[in-house]
Amino acid sequence: MSKARLLRVGAVGAACAAVGFGISALGSAGAETAKQPDARAGHFGHRFGGHRFLRGAVHAEAVIPVNGQFVTVTFDRGFVQSVSGNDLTIREGTANKTYKTVTLTIPTGATVRNDRHAAQLSSLQSGEHVLVFHGPNRTLVAARHGG
Repeated sequence: MSKARLLRVGAVGAACAAVGFGISALGSAGAETAKQPDARAGHFGHRFGGHRFLRGAVHAEAVIPVNGQFVTVTFDRGFVQSVSGNDLTIREGTANKTYKTVTLTIPTGATVRNDRHAAQLSSLQSGEHVLVFHGPNRTLVAARHGG
């Protein structure tokens, strides 16, 4: 199995764990919105997996069981502000609203993609839309022009 496929499987697992937690919280709160057609689970995208309500997520953290241990996976999405060495500073949020600005240290050997092509972290440009998925053994940085 290729590294990219393993990373996608991990991302889907993390998204499913987050979805499960969200659905559990809705169910225990007795929220009626989960029964409305617009709120039902749907397709998020072939690259990262998940459900409609994750489409706009800018930060998520999930603890999932893997081989008898618990591991933490994180997901950060926003816009590149700067790159300095292995540090990637992103503005988490939407095009018009900022949640917060974070600096992530990207490990050497991380998979970096820009517009679906292999890239170097140093090639990312300010303003590009970026998603960073960090698991226990892998990190994926996926950027694209046109935010």
